[in-house]
Amino acid sequence: MLYFFQDGGQSTAAPSSSNVAGKKRGRSDGVTKGLLEMANAFGTFFAATNASMVEIAQGIGYNQNLSLQRQRVNAELMDHPLDWNQRLRAATMIVQEAQRVDLFFSFPKEDQVEWVALLLGGYI
Repeated sequence: MLYFFQDGGQSTAAPSSSNVAGKKRGRSDGVTKGLLEMANAFGTFFAATNASMVEIAQGIGYNQNLSLQRQRVNAELMDHPLDWNQRLRAATMIVQEAQRVDLFFSFPKEDQVEWVALLLGGYI
């Protein structure tokens, strides 16, 4: 419902207070609900993104560690009674697979020698 007032010869229209309150409350509730839904969606998105970043960081860390271990293989093999040709073949075979690198460094030095002999002999 509209009312007309005269102010200095100009007329203005003003909505009734019951309509204003009802409309504002409805919009306000809708906006609040929408903002809460958006905040929840962002929270879920950020949690998933954080989990993905952790996985990526762990993968990068593992790959970096593996790279450093691959670099150490030849140095480690130099401590064993192998000639240059045997050491080169063994190092090449070991660094081709991450599992071999991990297994090689899991052995004590005495077992590394035996394992490399089995690897070079084609038993592994």
